[in-house]
Amino acid sequence: MINHFFFKQENFRKVFDNFDFKKIAKYHQSKCASLLLNDGIIRNKLNIRIAISIAQLFMEIQKEYGPFSKFIRNYLKGKQIVNQFHKKKDVPATSILLDRISKDFKKIDYKFVSSTIIYLFMQAVR
Repeated sequence: MINHFFFKQENFRKVFDNFDFKKIAKYHQSKCASLLLNDGIIRNKLNIRIAISIAQLFMEIQKEYGPFSKFIRNYLKGKQIVNQFHKKKDVPATSILLDRISKDFKKIDYKFVSSTIIYLFMQAVR
C-alpha cells in the first residue's frame, strides 16, 4: 500500500505541473477532465478539486502572512521537528501539531485540509 502511494505521488508530481501551485490554482474544467482520464494517479474528482483549492489557499496565506514558511514557523515556535522512523509503517498520519494546523485551516473555510494532508505537505517541503 505504501509503495503504491509513493508511485502515485511521483505520477501526481508529473501531471500536476511539478506541484507548481501558481499553475494548479488556475486549473480549469478541461485540465480536471484530463486528470480524471490519467490512470497514473488516483482519479477522484473531489481530490483534484481539493488539490486546486489547496493551491489557492497557499496563495491566499502568502498574501496575508507573507512567506508560507513564516506562517508555518508560527506553529513550530522556533523548534525544528525531526522524526526518525525505521519503517514506513511506523510513520503516523497525524499529530497534535498537525491537528491544530488543520483545525485553523478549517476556521478559514478550508474544510478539506486534514491533518494527513498537512503531514504530506510538511514532508514535501522539508
